Amino acid sequence: MRNSIESSSAADSLPARRDLLQNYFKALTAVELRFLISSDKDHVNSVTFTWHDAFKNKNKASQQNIHLEKVAILFNLGAVHSQIGLTFDRSTMEGRRQPSHSFIAAAGAFANLRDKMHQYAEASTNEACRNSLFI
Repeated sequence: MRNSIESSSAADSLPARRDLLQNYFKALTAVELRFLISSDKDHVNSVTFTWHDAFKNKNKASQQNIHLEKVAILFNLGAVHSQIGLTFDRSTMEGRRQPSHSFIAAAGAFANLRDKMHQYAEASTNEACRNSLFI
């Protein structure tokens, strides 16, 4: 599933990317309940998650911590929901109603990230990103 996320491109449909991110987040949540993934010697420590900074692509974060992966997925899920909201034709009444669902879903993803940030504090996100979540 993670390989599909890494290999997705701009040519992929936004709803397909959204579905992939949602399914992967659900899978991570299920794995997290069954296996402790961290650098601790008593935990599963052979899995490393690597992500590139959304704002400075040269920066990357790699950790043996499932919370980094969940933070990245939540951020990307919010971004994809926002992109979906921008695709609707807002010149009609229906076209103004439909994007609101996507923007509400994006706000929910970012709010979930903000609310769980204390849990994910170890995960590497840049300060500007963290601060923007608290606005």
